[in-house]
Amino acid sequence: MSLPLGVAAAVLLAALLHASWNALVKTSGDRMLAQAIIMLGAGTFGLLMASQGTFPWEAWPWLLTSMLVHSVYLFALVHSYSLGDLSQVYPIARGSAPLLIALLAIPLLGEHLSWADGAGVALISAGIFILATGPHEHPESRRAVAWSLITGLLIVTYSLLDGIGVRAAPDVLGYVGWLQVGETLPILIYALVTRRGSLGPALRRNGPTWFIGGLMAGFGYTIILWAYSQVDVAPVAALRETSVVMAALIGAFRLGEPLGTRRIFASLVVVAGVAVLNLF
Repeated sequence: MSLPLGVAAAVLLAALLHASWNALVKTSGDRMLAQAIIMLGAGTFGLLMASQGTFPWEAWPWLLTSMLVHSVYLFALVHSYSLGDLSQVYPIARGSAPLLIALLAIPLLGEHLSWADGAGVALISAGIFILATGPHEHPESRRAVAWSLITGLLIVTYSLLDGIGVRAAPDVLGYVGWLQVGETLPILIYALVTRRGSLGPALRRNGPTWFIGGLMAGFGYTIILWAYSQVDVAPVAALRETSVVMAALIGAFRLGEPLGTRRIFASLVVVAGVAVLNLF
């Protein structure tokens, strides 16, 4: 089925917010500290959401498991960015997710993809992998690819957990709020313990920007979980990964990373997938 226009527009906004806060992590001097403060912003947004909803007792197994997976994902993401470029790590991590989610959503969530859904997901995935497999000159490129794939598998895992959990919960706000609070604590505690010497200067320089990035992250994932509660998970997950095109553009125009014919072609393939997903 085609995604309703409002849902599609909201998911594209969430994709832009996601690419933007990932760029903040990549370009920060201390990525672990930046990720922790970004998550503090996301956790603050989560507290606001939790205060407007109820605790999702009906979904607590999915919520708790997703908190743990999200926490591991954040550490893996930071490590990936320490090894590779934004335009390498981000497409691989995000691009490995939508096709697997689509395949696993059929037995796990009982979803049934139309031919248009399947074609759209496949095109988006293909375009993302074209972006991801171009030449990279970073000396840690192979390790970066490995860690990016690990990060991608964690994305698949928490996406499916949240797709189930948000449907079992009485309301989206309670689920997403407590999720963001729970995933914030491990990385925040770790960063505060290991970065005590550099905490003050880093916060004075970049703290407000990182915190605002966290609010963006919290708002963006709230949009995604709301979308999961409205339509099938697989098309939403695929459309969300258009953020890799946005990340490639950010890498090119803000970070000076190359944007050649290969990446332009890959971006057009992704756009074609989005069109198929939403027009048929």
